[in-house]
Amino acid sequence: MLFLNSNASIEQMSAVAEWTKSLFSECWFCHIAGDDANSETFELNHEYEIAPIDCGVLNAQEVLIYSKPTKYPVNWFTLEQTMRSNWTKLMFGACTFDASDLNQFIKGWLNGNNSKMEVFRAVVKPYIRDLVLDGIEYEERDITERRRPYNTSFFNNAFNSYFIGGYYIRRNDGTVASIQEDFKYLGPQIMIIFTFVVWPQDSS
Repeated sequence: MLFLNSNASIEQMSAVAEWTKSLFSECWFCHIAGDDANSETFELNHEYEIAPIDCGVLNAQEVLIYSKPTKYPVNWFTLEQTMRSNWTKLMFGACTFDASDLNQFIKGWLNGNNSKMEVFRAVVKPYIRDLVLDGIEYEERDITERRRPYNTSFFNNAFNSYFIGGYYIRRNDGTVASIQEDFKYLGPQIMIIFTFVVWPQDSS
């Protein structure tokens, strides 16, 4: 497991990532956390330039990214970085992704990006659902249908999610993914937990 502190310099983080890769070809867990650039104590706590973190060098499987003060969502990890990654499980705490970002992520997956992705979860501000699904063919499931369990693990802990309703999309190769939204009170406002999972090929 590799822990990276976003308050360190970009050079330090890159050096650690390169050194880690020289020791072993694959990192199973990667945990990235730090304060947000909007923190009132930013100038006191941050000695280095805040810039997007390039994790492309990491051949990680499971990645967790969040900001310590949930009042200030993660703004130091971008959609472009997400779409360049090839991780199996990626989870964000509160982040600044919006409907357009989520729409691009889904379209990217349909077009072959994030080909190994099994689980993507992000806590985001409320959005207009039609914007997330704009230009995407999907099947909306009725909430009265039997709930469908999705069971896996994350950081060696059980990760269980039940899909009630939601939206199903299918890639050209037949792979099916589901999208579900849950609401959560986080800090000063209501947030949406956006969950995207890819079903195993042999699942019914």
